[in-house]
Amino acid sequence: NACSWLYGWNRSIYTEGLFKAAASSKGLNANTAEYTWWLDVETINTWQSGSNDALIRNTAAIEGFGAYYLAKGAKIGLYSTASQWAEITGNNVRTDSNLNKLPNWRPSGSSLSNAKANCKVAPLTPGGSIVLTQYVVKNLDNNHSCI
Repeated sequence: NACSWLYGWNRSIYTEGLFKAAASSKGLNANTAEYTWWLDVETINTWQSGSNDALIRNTAAIEGFGAYYLAKGAKIGLYSTASQWAEITGNNVRTDSNLNKLPNWRPSGSSLSNAKANCKVAPLTPGGSIVLTQYVVKNLDNNHSCI
């Protein structure tokens, strides 16, 4: 699990580097701590599978992703559906995990009514809250605030 956690930490270093270069080239604020970093937990990404141990390693990687941004003074949140979250993590989130109590941004299908309804679904981790939902209309992502 330590290797998986370190993988997540190192991928966040890489992602932050891409972000800083792009933001700086456009004259935008490149301070990592000024942003909320949404950890994208979707099955279209590459994850381990096949055993509960693999899902525990996935969870450790996500914790590593988040730990890096938290160490930089940034906020983090989780972007996933309940089914994708369960498939990727097996809901293997320990009580001391940095993934608990995080805001959620939840995909919600193709209508505003689904997005509004998803403001009331259970969060992905204990103590979390749904703060944003997303819906797609004419291939364009739209967001709905649950706050």
